Amino acid sequence: MNKATKRILFWTGAALVIAASVFIVIQGAEPSSNTDISVGEIAETDWSKGNPEAKVTLIEYSDFQCPACASFAALVDNMMKEYGSHVHFAYRHFPLKSIHPNATLAARAANAAGEQGQFFEMHNLLFLNTDYWASKNPKEAEDAFAELAVSLEIDPQKFLGL
Repeated sequence: MNKATKRILFWTGAALVIAASVFIVIQGAEPSSNTDISVGEIAETDWSKGNPEAKVTLIEYSDFQCPACASFAALVDNMMKEYGSHVHFAYRHFPLKSIHPNATLAARAANAAGEQGQFFEMHNLLFLNTDYWASKNPKEAEDAFAELAVSLEIDPQKFLGL
């Protein structure tokens, strides 16, 4: 398979995942209280990576407990490996509380890891280990997040204090 065909397949798959994600988000979303965010611009408060000077900006609204979001995260990871110098990517939390009860806790865990410079590392672990923490009660989920933080060598006192 040549490089052009791979790119077409990649972007077609990405578009399908995005369309499915949008449908799921619309069906289960709760209104956000943060209305100060401009959709088209990456803010200083966003978790971002890639080239800030890039012409292409991708802002993802995602839920760590969402299977479609996990699939999309893998696509974004591959895209950033291949085109990271040409893309500025930002992640924004959009937990679907009505159908994903641990998504908000997962977002807090990612933010706590981010405070120690490991947001995207925790982001990846949360998506890779969704089966482990998603069905747990909130206390067990917090314990699972703490275990993931330890695997990243994050200071547990700072992590649990956030």
